[in-house]
Amino acid sequence: VANSAFSARRFARLTGNSAQVLPPILEFDVFAVDRRGEAAIFVNPIGKKGVEIVLRLAEARPDAPIQIFESWGLSETWRARCQERFAGLDNVLWRPACDDPQEIFGQARLLLMPSVWEESYGRTVAEAQVSGVPTLASDRGALPDQVGEGGLCVSVGAEDDAWRGAFDALWDDHEVYARCSAGALRRSDARRGEVADGLAQFEALLGEIAGR
Repeated sequence: VANSAFSARRFARLTGNSAQVLPPILEFDVFAVDRRGEAAIFVNPIGKKGVEIVLRLAEARPDAPIQIFESWGLSETWRARCQERFAGLDNVLWRPACDDPQEIFGQARLLLMPSVWEESYGRTVAEAQVSGVPTLASDRGALPDQVGEGGLCVSVGAEDDAWRGAFDALWDDHEVYARCSAGALRRSDARRGEVADGLAQFEALLGEIAGR
């Protein structure tokens, strides 16, 4: 089995075998918030998640509040290095790891997910879309499929101007933002059906294995 169409395609390319796509189970009510925050949020500030891209966006848009949420197990050395890099940026708020998703997404006007590695699913995108929060993401792995019409994707190797332009469009253009927010909600509604179908497929797969 594979957790996304991207993972299935990569598995087929590497092994010549097919895989059944079963999307991760998402408890939608856990992530739903009834208010729209005022910040661009970024979760898990490590290199492969695109922390350097976020740093450059924060420098380019000092008027845009950005909240950075740590991940569990972030080392003291890396935390200190990151906080040193972001020092002096008054628009950046560094937040500790949080076990309440509604606290995180309650702050969000926009999700930043500029991963530089190939995300096999992109769960944070799905979590944000439950409340209609658009995403600015890279084009790596499964992210383009997950974001869909619910945000904008930029080539991971693009120049800073491309990232700044996409951020500006989502942050400043009300029509672009409204369109992507509505697209995020539609993508989340579709995902509810995908999860339900995936559970049925998983049960059928277990039954097939048990009958062998």
